[in-house]
Amino acid sequence: MGKFYLLTLVVMTEREFSDFDDPRLKAALRRAVGVERAPLRLRARVEEILAAQAPQRPALRIGQRRRYPLMGLAAAAMILLCLSLAAWRFETDRKASVVAEAPSALPEAFAQALVATHDYCCAQPDHHVLKGVPDDDFRLMTQKLREQLGFPVLAATAGDGWKFYGASGRCMVGPARSAHLVFKQGDQSLSIFSVAVSSETWPDGHPPAEGERFSNMQAGHAIVSWVHEGSVFSVVGHAPGGSLDLQGISPIAERLRVALGGDSDGGARETVAQAE
Repeated sequence: MGKFYLLTLVVMTEREFSDFDDPRLKAALRRAVGVERAPLRLRARVEEILAAQAPQRPALRIGQRRRYPLMGLAAAAMILLCLSLAAWRFETDRKASVVAEAPSALPEAFAQALVATHDYCCAQPDHHVLKGVPDDDFRLMTQKLREQLGFPVLAATAGDGWKFYGASGRCMVGPARSAHLVFKQGDQSLSIFSVAVSSETWPDGHPPAEGERFSNMQAGHAIVSWVHEGSVFSVVGHAPGGSLDLQGISPIAERLRVALGGDSDGGARETVAQAE
């Protein structure tokens, strides 16, 4: 009887042994083991089996280690999810910021007035209305024009290849007076306008903000404008066949804007309004 119970105990699985809790069977085993002994070979075999089974307890730690990679993968997935959410939030905020800061197009009437004045003045053989100022003294030119008009103006060279055809503080852009410089290069013409921001230039009642910039194509004329210290400055370019476009005048306008005191980021969004 005792031998049977002992053999039964030997062949029990670890799970069954851990669940073993029968008082009667335990008592029978104690009685049998106390008075009977197994043969030496059987006892040796049982001891070998028990010795082989003894390291099975660390197997729980091995099993736990097997679970650790899964826990690591779960943690990595959580980190990746958090990074993805952060990247999505950053991109969403960036796009919202760009949309919020993207400027509107120039008012239609103002853009049309710039084009009309540009075409009229550039058709004249000479535009030297501002007298007593050398063609290469743009600092003095700025001072004189500002004294005449009473608001910040821009007088500067358009760059290599552009011939200066004169400046005036009397040219009208719609109902507003402007400082107007004219340049030519072959059949291409270029204007630099300075106009005070007012209800006349922005009749919709929503004047532009400081630093706001615009890009327009108006009747085949490329217009790049920006606002600085209460004035709107515009570079207007035109050439037969449309060979002078926004890409052609934007570097000139950017150089002038930076020289005037604006920041240079090269990546600001500009609204391009097409009006033919």
